[in-house]
Amino acid sequence: MPQRLYLSPEHVAPPHIALPDEARHYLRHVLRLRAGDEVIVFDGTGAEYRVALGDGGATAAILERLPDRPPQRLRLTLYQGLPKGKKLPLIIQKITELGAARIVPVQTARATVRLEGREAEAKRARWQKIADEAAEQSHGARPLEVAPVMAWEEALSDWRQSGQPGLMPDEALAGQPGQGLREVLATLGHPEALSVFIGPEGGFTPEETATGRAAGLTPVSLGPRILRTETAAVVVCALLLYEAGELG
Repeated sequence: MPQRLYLSPEHVAPPHIALPDEARHYLRHVLRLRAGDEVIVFDGTGAEYRVALGDGGATAAILERLPDRPPQRLRLTLYQGLPKGKKLPLIIQKITELGAARIVPVQTARATVRLEGREAEAKRARWQKIADEAAEQSHGARPLEVAPVMAWEEALSDWRQSGQPGLMPDEALAGQPGQGLREVLATLGHPEALSVFIGPEGGFTPEETATGRAAGLTPVSLGPRILRTETAAVVVCALLLYEAGELG
């Protein structure tokens, strides 16, 4: 099966596709592909192309436009409290493979990581690259969008502006009838777009939980077990996408 490569739409100019320097280096020196070898290029809009690499390496000829990939049944956004270490790259990789649409890293009160300025933007660029590579590997049609790091109130404002329903798991609801993820999702009528807020290690503070509820987030229970932040992020995204029919 040909290698898949993500390129943004501005690189697509039929009958050719322009290959930026980084893509050329990857194809030529990492994958060892040569002129005439074929790859599949997708542009994040659902369009995919079968292309052949050119002699000079700067362009590829479009051999065929493949059938467009249909839009997902659920556009899922994860607002993730900044975790420690390498957990966020792992979360980004896994939820991209699952088919989430967007992640917003959130600077919460209990997050031990503090990012701002150039460091935050450099991290974001690295995280976006991880998402792009995960989409290539998993045959996703649209890479995950990595948003800038936001403070808690900024994240709530960003979510409110989206107009999407929003969920916030709350371990205090464990065992309460009608508060399970499936039951709450059913009351929302299985929307086309949905957001979920996951806290960092230690979870959200009582104040954050209160302001989240006041903003309109719907509290849900994930059952009696206490999940690590990276586990909760991946499990909740998987369950929501499964209930939407994205995972079989």
